[in-house]
Order: sequence, then C-alpha cells, then structure tokens
Amino acid sequence: MSFYDSFKYICDKRDISMTKVLNDLGLSSGSISSWRNGGWPNSSVVISMAKYFNISTDEILFGAPKNKDDRIKYVCNYLNTMDDSDFDLLISIAKEIVNHKNN
Repeated sequence: MSFYDSFKYICDKRDISMTKVLNDLGLSSGSISSWRNGGWPNSSVVISMAKYFNISTDEILFGAPKNKDDRIKYVCNYLNTMDDSDFDLLISIAKEIVNHKNN
C-alpha cells in the first residue's frame, strides 16, 4: 500500500478530507499530488499526522495490518495505554460483538 493510499483510507474512514488534514497541520495541499505519484512524506510530517489521528506512525505509513496475527499485535499495542475503565469498556464491546455474531 502506498503512503497516498494509506493516508486516503485513514481520512475516508474518519470522514475528513486530506486537504483539511494538511491545512490543520499547516502543510501544503500540493503534497497530495506528490504522494499520489509515489512520493513519501518526511518523518516530521508522519509524526504530526500520527498525533493528529491518534494512531501509530506504522499505520500512517503502511495502513492497518491485514492478517489476523498482525492485527492482534496491532491491537495489543494500544492495550498498554488503557486504564481499568477502558478495559471494562473494551470487554463490554467485545461481548456485544460476539453476541451479535451468535444471533
């Protein structure tokens, strides 16, 4: 997945335009065409975007992992930042998903 595809996917998933993200970060919207043509942003842009979206730099660069093992590792990285109330909410959501699949 190219950087452009990853960035577009993240923006689409959050219903925000790529141009708005760049404007919010004080970056030129001209970067979009460079990335569409295979270019890559510098590290400071990647870090700014990761902070903006509250996701890892890996997700900005490469997109969300596709296979199950990598997805589990990806989710586990977020678990380290969670407190007890976050875990309670996560368990509740997981139970709802399982119940929905079983009905």
